Amino acid sequence: MVLVLEAFILGITSVMIFIAGVSIGLFTIAKGAKYRTKLLVVAGFVTLTMGSYWLGPAVEFFAVIIFGVHLTPPEWYIFLSYTQIPFGIIFMGILAGELVLPTYKDGVLGSLTALGFVYWACIFSTLFVTMSNGVTNVLIFFTEYSPVPGYLPGYVYFVPGDLNHIIDGYPTWYSPALFIAVFMDFVVLILLGGGCLIKAYQSSGLLRRKFVYLAIGFVVFFIAGISDIVIDTTLVEWGIYWIAIARMIMCTQGIWIYLGLRT
Repeated sequence: MVLVLEAFILGITSVMIFIAGVSIGLFTIAKGAKYRTKLLVVAGFVTLTMGSYWLGPAVEFFAVIIFGVHLTPPEWYIFLSYTQIPFGIIFMGILAGELVLPTYKDGVLGSLTALGFVYWACIFSTLFVTMSNGVTNVLIFFTEYSPVPGYLPGYVYFVPGDLNHIIDGYPTWYSPALFIAVFMDFVVLILLGGGCLIKAYQSSGLLRRKFVYLAIGFVVFFIAGISDIVIDTTLVEWGIYWIAIARMIMCTQGIWIYLGLRT
């Protein structure tokens, strides 16, 4: 099956992130379990869940190039990717509490967990709505098989038989889930990325280097995550190239976190 360049880039970079996240995550979990290092185990789950955010496009990519079909129904793309976000946030809440705000770790974890359940409620309560004209309207995210002039954010334009494109999902601009996802990304940047940089500034030697590694890992995730959420490659001409670069850098995210926490 011949994909257009944009579809191939989106698909192959999704596969790269998923494989990198799962492999590095499992390796980190195994190392943490071997040396009984709680934070390393948690970091492994963070990397694993971060990589799984791109499971939807990775599965769609293989479905098209190997079997010549799209994910059916296309909402599976949403389910495979975006319903996993709260898991990563909960694990990152544990890291933030232990590394940056140990005095308030219970409050940090509790607040992020509650926010994760609100996100799930938004996703599952309004995931599928079918319009009378046969076009699937997803209130949380919209996907496209091919560019359709004049589309509105929040709609899935299902084009049966178009196997030159893969499903490409973006948040709607009026969904609570969008604002929660963006807020969670900024939590990663400010609380973990910024917090680790502050800790690095306050430390010296090996400890400083470890906090710098951690900060790089979380900043890399923020850049890749916010790019996928905000940039619509069908509207922004250079968007596909920026997302490709961000996703390739994202493949290194687990390595930075591992380097920061290994003993």
